[in-house]
Amino acid sequence: ANLPAGWLADRLSLRWMMGASMGGTTLATLAIGAAVGFWPLLALVTVTAISSGSYHPVATSFLSSYFRAGQRGRALGFHLIGGSLGTTVAPLLGGVIAELLGWRYAFVFLAIPGLASVPFYFRLRLDRGQLPEEAARPIASTTSATGSTTPSLVQSLRPIALIFSLFTAMQLITVGVTSLLPVFLVDERLVAPAAAAMMLALIRGGGMPGGPLGGWVSDRLGRKGTVVLSLV
Repeated sequence: ANLPAGWLADRLSLRWMMGASMGGTTLATLAIGAAVGFWPLLALVTVTAISSGSYHPVATSFLSSYFRAGQRGRALGFHLIGGSLGTTVAPLLGGVIAELLGWRYAFVFLAIPGLASVPFYFRLRLDRGQLPEEAARPIASTTSATGSTTPSLVQSLRPIALIFSLFTAMQLITVGVTSLLPVFLVDERLVAPAAAAMMLALIRGGGMPGGPLGGWVSDRLGRKGTVVLSLV
């Protein structure tokens, strides 16, 4: 979802895209609470992933229009606190709710805050924060007013191909380990399922200080140096 969402972010209303992304994510999460069988569950989880994946490039573009280059790293870093806080608190609350009421209620109750936030996205005013040099939204044509040609996807990826590959390799390892950690705890250490799910909060909580710290370093060392440092 990231590539098409990023393409649409340059052409459509950012606040409507963010609202639709959050709405799709929360509605699919609510529906998971009523899913019966593996295949409906797989379909709803896929819809949830596509909807939530659409949010990130749109939110980045939105925030970039509010802050200048020397401030964007810190702004994006603090924005990441929200996501990290959510992924830290959700396993804790989800485990408690699942233990008391059952797993279905965990999905239903955790979707409610996200659903309540949707109207606030539609009320965001992009024009109030837009920087003067970015007041004009990009157009869909391949040639700008100055005559320069918009770079293709291949041209855009070429300068970041190495970092892109390294991050992909890192994600393959970390996401795989994180996703299977509760299964390992239940099967090999005989931990209760709800408690095993809550253990994810310990790992994801690292994103809270990491986001603003990375943003602060980015504004001072530059983006390339920060990316290399984080990979190391």
